[in-house]
Amino acid sequence: MENSQDHFEVLRKIQKEPETTQRKLAKDLGFSLGKLNYCLKALKEKGLIKTRNFKKNPNKINYFYVLTPRGISEKTRLTLNFMKRKMREYDELKDELKYEDNLNMENKNYGFVGRLSKKFPSQVMVDLTEVCNLACIHCTHPEFKLSTVYGKRMLDPELNKKMIKEVSTVGKGITKYIRYTSNGEPLVHPRSYEMIQDAVENSGTKVTLTTNGTLLNEKRMFKILKTGLHMIDISTDAASNDTYKKIRVGGDLDVTRSNILKLLKLREEANSKTKIIVSFVEQKENSHEVEDFKDYWQQRDVDEVLIRRLHSNSGSNLVDKLKSSDNQKNRRPCLYPWERVILNARGKLAFCPTDWYAKSELCSYHDKTIQETWQNTFYKDLRSQHIQCKFSNKFCKQCPDWRNTSWPFDENKSYADLVEKVLYNESV
Repeated sequence: MENSQDHFEVLRKIQKEPETTQRKLAKDLGFSLGKLNYCLKALKEKGLIKTRNFKKNPNKINYFYVLTPRGISEKTRLTLNFMKRKMREYDELKDELKYEDNLNMENKNYGFVGRLSKKFPSQVMVDLTEVCNLACIHCTHPEFKLSTVYGKRMLDPELNKKMIKEVSTVGKGITKYIRYTSNGEPLVHPRSYEMIQDAVENSGTKVTLTTNGTLLNEKRMFKILKTGLHMIDISTDAASNDTYKKIRVGGDLDVTRSNILKLLKLREEANSKTKIIVSFVEQKENSHEVEDFKDYWQQRDVDEVLIRRLHSNSGSNLVDKLKSSDNQKNRRPCLYPWERVILNARGKLAFCPTDWYAKSELCSYHDKTIQETWQNTFYKDLRSQHIQCKFSNKFCKQCPDWRNTSWPFDENKSYADLVEKVLYNESV
């Protein structure tokens, strides 16, 4: 390796300045004359350089060096290797800097900072159902439907009431919003509108809904606006129908787009305060349409256009296997154990919103409360594992999605930051 590097430096210098003395060549390269002569001899023996006489010029030595065609090819090969090596060194340096950042985690204050509270989660996610009417390619749902975990479950409305009461009392002033979403399509739940309205009227906090928007006919639009819902996030993921059909299998962009435009019109007519945002999960199949998507919706009356990062659903739907196998020393704590709890359609409390196979479930919400679960030893130990980057929890250990979570002090903004911006009028 050392000889290759030396040969590369000599060949590069000779090609740039063939009419130079050995002494100057040695000085420029930082070589001794002995080392330079050794390199020159080796290069000549390999047929990479040749010498030519300089007898007509008394100020020059009596020969100079010229790269042979073979020498030029070799220099090109060594140049490419040199560039690859430097790129590896650059990547290694970046990894070292990341590692140093991890060693100084206390300076970044990972833990209960900003809106995050050790008393109660700042965000409660509610999965209303396991059923979905689409089969999106970036989603685990098509595989989930084939698993033994799937059961077409619908959340018990009584558990929704229990959650609302707990948020309104213990979580008062702490829980920034309740987010109705799903390992499915929330509006499939036959009592979804009633359950959402109950949360809006009685939780004492903001309420949001994430939906694919395909079921929003005019009657349902009136119902959703009537609930007083604070924000509706409609996942669209495409600017053209061809792309939409590839990503949101079973859907039609013309229908979804028409639904959104109709909802915007009805909101204006009803003088509703519901915020409407459209979102786009960027991925290989639609990345070419990001700007078209933004341009189209920014000219309409939507309150925000959100471009989301693609994640792997806790490794169950890997989008980047190379990243998922990164050395653990380069990871930082995932935000979720400090931010949210999930009430899923099975009536269980869980710690991870991207878990499809019940691997992050903690207990039945019939038997426990969010407060006691949030403050229990399991959660405390899980947070400690993330801070120390030493995992006994296999589910978290194998998950690559920690990199897609953003802490309150990060430059990259999270969904919670979006909610603060749109619903609390805070600058982000």
